[in-house]
Amino acid sequence: MATRSIRPHFYFTIIAAVVIVGLLFAFAQYKMSENQKLSKLRTQTELTTNRLLLNLSIPLWNISPNSVGAVVDSELEEQNIYSIVVKDEDKESIITSRKKMADGGIVDTEESPPANLIVSRKDVLYKGSLVGEVTVYATEEHVRSDLSRELLITIFFAVILALILCLILGLSLNRLVISPVIDLSNISANIAKGNFEQDIDLDRKGEIATLAENLDKIQISFQILYRRMRKTNRSSTSASKV
Repeated sequence: MATRSIRPHFYFTIIAAVVIVGLLFAFAQYKMSENQKLSKLRTQTELTTNRLLLNLSIPLWNISPNSVGAVVDSELEEQNIYSIVVKDEDKESIITSRKKMADGGIVDTEESPPANLIVSRKDVLYKGSLVGEVTVYATEEHVRSDLSRELLITIFFAVILALILCLILGLSLNRLVISPVIDLSNISANIAKGNFEQDIDLDRKGEIATLAENLDKIQISFQILYRRMRKTNRSSTSASKV
């Protein structure tokens, strides 16, 4: 019975190894996707800033706060843009500072943006002259949310694939390795108990075939030795009677 404990241990080892590989693959996919999405977000933030530079130069030159606010609000419609701050040419006086609320509403704000935002800051020029400064803050919140969802999906499919591979690999190894080894182990145990008349399947491949052939030779050797011993015992018994 002790020989059969190899099966649960072996299966557990296979499952653990494949699941770990699957999780490592999911994590690698997560990091790759994270780098791509964050890079895309930084590019989007830069593009938003560049559009603002083009659209704000004339309103700032004319000092038209309403026009500046309209341009800023239009850019805040983008999902990942958190807030936009437009300053005068002295880079101290704030012309407008707007942010997007959780419900999508756009309001004025005097609060400093959180430190974990992506920041793009550039000077606004009109005919080569500095007329102001624009700063765009982008949040990673939506990107992180998408990444978390993708990670869960990837882990789910990775685990399912790992379990399928474990099942296929386990069944294959059980048929090709574990069962033959257990059978040969039982045969060797019976030989040790004195049973030298067992049928050993020699139709195997690889090292299992070599092991089976050697075990069969051992059994034949014990058969010959046992017969000789019986013959010797019978001869001794006959001689003693005479």
